[in-house]
Amino acid sequence: MKKLVLALVFAFSSMAFISSCVNMDDTYEENLKKQEEYNKMVVEQFTKDTTLIVKYIADSSLVAQVDTSYGFYYIIEKPGSDNHPTTSSYVEVKYKGYLLNGTVFHETKENTTTSASLNTLISGWQLGLPLIGTEGKITLILPSYYAYGMSDYKSIPANSVVIFEIELISFY
Repeated sequence: MKKLVLALVFAFSSMAFISSCVNMDDTYEENLKKQEEYNKMVVEQFTKDTTLIVKYIADSSLVAQVDTSYGFYYIIEKPGSDNHPTTSSYVEVKYKGYLLNGTVFHETKENTTTSASLNTLISGWQLGLPLIGTEGKITLILPSYYAYGMSDYKSIPANSVVIFEIELISFY
């Protein structure tokens, strides 16, 4: 499983690298070397994140599942209805997002929701939210690769594992 997850991360990071970092003026060999270095960094960070997540789960006495295809962790608090959203769904949710140290970086205010097209949200949500139905609740524990990656994002430091507690109110 670990090899499959790392292969998928490698493949996705290669696509991201090609689309954003390749310099058309460089030779093929120079671009290939840059891509290999980038892929190595992504895999190393994914491995670090996974180690942190496993420790967090153990230290917190949580019972989490791992998606063996992608390598993110989740806890289904309430499965919700039998109908589940897809990445093309428009979702309405309540949520709280925080770092491993408990620092909350964003959450919906009490008695409010937020809505968005799922395909515009971070990939961890795109992978995890379809695991529940309407009125379901899930906690996603995401390696940085499936969250905000190698860049700072607002108050979230680069390469941060993030946790989201999400309640799916509705979708269409």
